[in-house]
Amino acid sequence: MSENHRFDILEKIQEILFVEPDKLFSIDDIHSILSYNYDEFRELDSRKNTRKKIQFIFLRLDNISKNITHIIIDNREHIIYSLRSKEEILNDFQRKQETILDNFVHISHDNIYVKTIKENIDKNDFDFLSDFPDGIHNSLHILILNNEFDLIKKLDNLTTVNYNVNTKEGLSCVDLARKSKNMEMFEFFLEKII
Repeated sequence: MSENHRFDILEKIQEILFVEPDKLFSIDDIHSILSYNYDEFRELDSRKNTRKKIQFIFLRLDNISKNITHIIIDNREHIIYSLRSKEEILNDFQRKQETILDNFVHISHDNIYVKTIKENIDKNDFDFLSDFPDGIHNSLHILILNNEFDLIKKLDNLTTVNYNVNTKEGLSCVDLARKSKNMEMFEFFLEKII
């Protein structure tokens, strides 16, 4: 990074929002995207509290743009870019909050996450279990969202797994398994928490 170039988090967040209009992003989503794509952000993140900066940028963008709306869902801050009015977006979220959360919990997870988890399980390396690779879901949640029930059972046979850890959105393993519509997996998680 040159001396004259300053990494502009606000500009990068706007680019992310504009590429995917009408998509809801949390602070963790934005942090993960920036960390994954920009060395300059990772360098900055190692020195400063970038999550707090992202939070302030969410508020600023909401104030300066008629097309960017800051929304709080379950005490977590989100941002969305849309050509619809802020009032319309907020009303939609107020009326359909549960439906919207159901839709957004199914964030696409790259096969790289599942592949990495599988490799770690095969090596009997379970340190990854407490990680939240996408900033919202831990490795177990990712396996559930990708309907990797065989890997979950294998993991259960090899090590002690904490099934009571919720996603950053407050959803439990049982909630995720229910949404997957895989009844066998859903019953498995019900038994684990009882």
